[in-house]
Amino acid sequence: VNGLIVDGKLAAPGAVFAAAALGTGSDLARSLGAPRAHHRAAAMLASARIIPVDVGRIDCVDDDGAPVTRHFINVASFGIGGEVACRVNRRSKRLGGWGSFFVAVLGALRRFESPEMHIETDGFEHRGRVIEAAAANGAYYGGGIHLTPEARLDSGRLELTVIHEISFWRALPRLWALYRGELGRLPHLAARVSARQIHISADRPIRVNADGELPGWLPATVTVLPGVLPICAAPDP
Repeated sequence: VNGLIVDGKLAAPGAVFAAAALGTGSDLARSLGAPRAHHRAAAMLASARIIPVDVGRIDCVDDDGAPVTRHFINVASFGIGGEVACRVNRRSKRLGGWGSFFVAVLGALRRFESPEMHIETDGFEHRGRVIEAAAANGAYYGGGIHLTPEARLDSGRLELTVIHEISFWRALPRLWALYRGELGRLPHLAARVSARQIHISADRPIRVNADGELPGWLPATVTVLPGVLPICAAPDP
């Protein structure tokens, strides 16, 4: 995505993006309905619908404090999500995609200290200790976590979900609700809003997680670029 989108536009006219379920979590492929079997995924491309989807832009700071811009197509998160991605990226994937993410979630929950965050969007503001804030273009991340079930790749907006600080032992029995998208069972849910632009800062360094990559640190501004990327999606039934 970062190779295809330059200055907010498609760099190569006529280019089309396609996703195959070859990654650790394959969450974008799940949202697109791409089959996990390689031969079926290849066959899908021959009859795929080409639809214009949104892309998220993140302006944050790199390890040296210099401004950096990255794009994402699925989910950007700020909080424990960055720690989870860091753990997954530096370890083997012998447990498979779901297992690798689940073990990383458990490890991060035991050690992560929720920062004080200030979050602003068009029409919404939140201050408080936050364990996770996710700005989503797609519905899944982290190996199947369904934290943003209402997110759509072509809605022209990002779905923001904010979760208050929560202890390991209180979070543990609620993890399955996250995978099922049952957000009503999360008493520490702080907010669910739809936004075109989001500003996030914290009282200490917090990693930015953009589609499983770690481009920088807060503070960050997240902006949606509507319909800039043609993408292959599963054909209509």
